Amino acid sequence: MTLAVSLLGSVMLITGTYFLQKSWTNFSPVKQTMSSLAALGAPTHRRMTILIVIVGLCLIVAALSLTLPAKPGRWLLGVAGAGALGMAAFPVPGVSANSTIHTFMATVVLVSMCLWPLGAHHYNQSGRWPVSLRTAIAVTVTMALTGIIFLINWLHGSPIMGLLERLLVTFQLGSFVVLAHRSHGSRKSEPLQPATPDVDGSRVEVSVSHI
Repeated sequence: MTLAVSLLGSVMLITGTYFLQKSWTNFSPVKQTMSSLAALGAPTHRRMTILIVIVGLCLIVAALSLTLPAKPGRWLLGVAGAGALGMAAFPVPGVSANSTIHTFMATVVLVSMCLWPLGAHHYNQSGRWPVSLRTAIAVTVTMALTGIIFLINWLHGSPIMGLLERLLVTFQLGSFVVLAHRSHGSRKSEPLQPATPDVDGSRVEVSVSHI
């Protein structure tokens, strides 16, 4: 289920955003952020808002259905989903305008999505999370650096801030799908634990690897 919702949310946001910005003749995906597509008064406001809501719900469902990652990672995914719903509930008031609460919600989403791979590894007691600590750190640091670069460009109104935002979001969603796929594959590969009778007739658990 987690793999399905991660693919659904990621594919819908990426493809949906592409077609929405293509339908808006004067929109520049290089200069303008995706929040502008959901801005009040924008021709794509309603459709982009629906996409953001879908992504938020997919993140929340993934946070609830994942079992292998540690709790901090699942909590961060849930926070990211709630932040996305907040973005939809509080859009920017205009294409060229900013909103403090919308910016806060967007920051919650981007920061949580940067940190969740590391949170999924931290305090993991099962030993079954199929991502090494080194990989989790590398993914988190790379996304964080990309996010900082985007933030600097956004604060200065850079003409490429839209492009940088899309690179960051694509990287985050791609990491989300890959980690969900690896988690799904790891669960499928777990050995079955068949019950076998002991000498005294009681049932005990024996790992397949010992048969």
